[in-house]
Amino acid sequence: MPSLSTSPIFPPPGKEIQVRFTLTGSGANFVRAWVTAAPPGSELRAKLDKTTQNRFPVYTGDGGTGDPWRVKFDLGGKYTLVAQEYVRGASAAGGGYQDSPGGNPSETKVGSETTLSIYLGQRMTSDVGVGSDKVTLVLWVFDTKIQETSLAVHGEASPAIVPASATPRVQTVIETAAVDAALSELRNVTVSTAAGSATTVLSNIIAKWNLHLVAAGVHAAADSDNDIPLGLSSAASAANLQDAVGAILPLIRYHYTNDPVLTGVTSGRDAASYHNVSGKKNDNGNMPLVTGVSGLGDAYWALADLWRSYEAHRVSTAVHDAADTTDALDALPLLLQVALQIFTVLASTSPTVPATQSAGAMTLISAAGFAETPL
Repeated sequence: MPSLSTSPIFPPPGKEIQVRFTLTGSGANFVRAWVTAAPPGSELRAKLDKTTQNRFPVYTGDGGTGDPWRVKFDLGGKYTLVAQEYVRGASAAGGGYQDSPGGNPSETKVGSETTLSIYLGQRMTSDVGVGSDKVTLVLWVFDTKIQETSLAVHGEASPAIVPASATPRVQTVIETAAVDAALSELRNVTVSTAAGSATTVLSNIIAKWNLHLVAAGVHAAADSDNDIPLGLSSAASAANLQDAVGAILPLIRYHYTNDPVLTGVTSGRDAASYHNVSGKKNDNGNMPLVTGVSGLGDAYWALADLWRSYEAHRVSTAVHDAADTTDALDALPLLLQVALQIFTVLASTSPTVPATQSAGAMTLISAAGFAETPL
């Protein structure tokens, strides 16, 4: 049965690639291939839609040793082929007159048709950040994996982050080594591994949050007002994840500001005494940057900001009688690790100074909201 290989190994759309078929036989053996499925909107899909045979011929040749299938796929995605190997001249051929069909060399099938797939790179993007400070995460996906791409072959190096908005903080994110290190961990891993389970992350945040509220010796007074309903951890759909994150955000703010508003009895900042270290304290420095979410992408990335906020809060002795060293969150999946580093830079008033920036300019940008404005 034929198998195939492509050059380059991870082909991009829009550029000519070479497809070679490996045959079981040699000599007079050759292969015919037909496309049977192609991404909607592609040229091959348009040809398929116009044929009554449910397949469209794309190649006849020796398999590629001297005559590969040279082709440009205009769209990324999965292309399905069927290939049949033949041996030419295996049986006697004759003919009663010149150029009669019976005079052609015979073609005998070798085995049966084989279904083969070619995956063209799909460029996937998502914006991460808050307000005007956002970057675009760029990934190229081939079948089930995120693959590293190059400028020479694919038109860009990836995984990568590029500015979604032109702000000083965005440039700082792009030039921060910790962000780049997290990004490099996405190379050549499966999408399922990189993305992880949002429901698992959410469940972990809820469980550890509720334990933290009543952790012994941590708070001046246990917070029995702002626990997160366990039912929110059952977010199994895009809409439910958005609802869950939206419900959690105010509870975090209420806890950080000593606000028992949900009790319906007293309310307002410092109406309670969860954080009272030589006077009532609010954890304003570790507030989530995300204040609301408006879609699955927002809700997914917000999990990284919730993780960042909580992990910094639970060990803060500025607001707690003692650090909560028990209720640490589990490590985030790789995609959310990238977002975590992005939010960490955006939240910092003194981030690591990038190699191309001066320390003074970085301080003005991060601590006072300045922008560099060349003449």
